[in-house]
Amino acid sequence: MNRRQFVAKGSAAAFAASAFSQTRSANDTIRVGIVGPGGRGTSLLRECIEFGSKFNARLVAACDIWTERREAAGKRLREAYGAEPKLYNRYHDMLADKDLDAVIIATPDHQHAKMLKAAVESGKDAYCEKPMGNVLSETNEALDAVRRTGR
Repeated sequence: MNRRQFVAKGSAAAFAASAFSQTRSANDTIRVGIVGPGGRGTSLLRECIEFGSKFNARLVAACDIWTERREAAGKRLREAYGAEPKLYNRYHDMLADKDLDAVIIATPDHQHAKMLKAAVESGKDAYCEKPMGNVLSETNEALDAVRRTGR
């Protein structure tokens, strides 16, 4: 894919997401969890709170092995939505939650590929920033899982 194709497909995807979100009802809210609400994850968390309602999405869960980060994310979500979020210290437990539709992976880079693979195989859509992985075999496994699941 060249740059022009990327821009065209990206614009089409953004338009489709916007159009799709406008036809969804309040009962069709996309329920999102975030794994790794640390430095970058907290920025993503704030952006999701700010812009999520535009796309009928809501952060309802946070996962981090570090209690301080997990609790801070929970506090931000409670303040933003006035509801108690689900908090997890193991991402596998969060991925097992059938009430979640999607996850944001904001962990250290070396965990991205493994977590992306696990997320799509659990039936969740996922957002994962670059670099997607540090080990080529893990990255290829994640790519294969994305293609296989259509997530």
